[in-house]
Amino acid sequence: MSVRWLVQDAELVEDRGEYVGAVQHVMAYVTSGRTPTEIVQAALDEVGMPQTGDALSAEYPRLCVISRRGKVVGKRKGAGHFVRVRIEYALEAPSRGYPIRGGTAVSQIITRKDKNGNWISYTYDGVTEYKEVPVFAAEAFEVRKTVEETNNPEEVARQYINKVNSDTWCGGAPGKWLCTKAEYVLLNAATDPDRWEFTWEFHKSAEPNGWKRYVVYRKPNGDIPSDIETKGEGLKEVEWHDEVAFSGKFPPG
Repeated sequence: MSVRWLVQDAELVEDRGEYVGAVQHVMAYVTSGRTPTEIVQAALDEVGMPQTGDALSAEYPRLCVISRRGKVVGKRKGAGHFVRVRIEYALEAPSRGYPIRGGTAVSQIITRKDKNGNWISYTYDGVTEYKEVPVFAAEAFEVRKTVEETNNPEEVARQYINKVNSDTWCGGAPGKWLCTKAEYVLLNAATDPDRWEFTWEFHKSAEPNGWKRYVVYRKPNGDIPSDIETKGEGLKEVEWHDEVAFSGKFPPG
């Protein structure tokens, strides 16, 4: 196999004083491969051709390859083929987990406790009753990317999906953050079959008890008994979400 290539042209993308992207057009001369697919594959995968994750140059170390597209554009009689390759670069984030998007919106929840974690109750004519109240609360979320060296991405996803933080993480006490999504993409099947990019999504519960859920005894009239907190019965936590430490895998900040 033989590949020789030459950068034909390049462009840089600047946004508010920072270079955030680049495009190179490379002409490669390939002397192996029979079908167009094999010829393009030879051009993309040979040593020397920029690979996914490679930096543009020492001058632009944060601009890294995110996509490549090759096309056979010519043939030398009795010899090899010319392949034009379009290489796109973008800002590469740190290799550890990092937030790339965040936001918050209010939604209605039903709560038995106020913002301080106290049971919602009132007393009338010497009788205390406990109630549930519909309120609007904000839920935050963020998405992080990490790159994994693994041949079993499903197992990596299972370690965190549908689990809550057991440690204090991103300003939330244990049990506040829930991992709600895990997606993964193979970066380069030809050169790095065990290197996957993961995208994770987390939601922060606005309820005082985080993602814990309870079942509560009610009287026939629908009221919650006034002594339910002190009596030690009639209230049960539903065990559902397992806990796992988030900070080691997804360092905050």
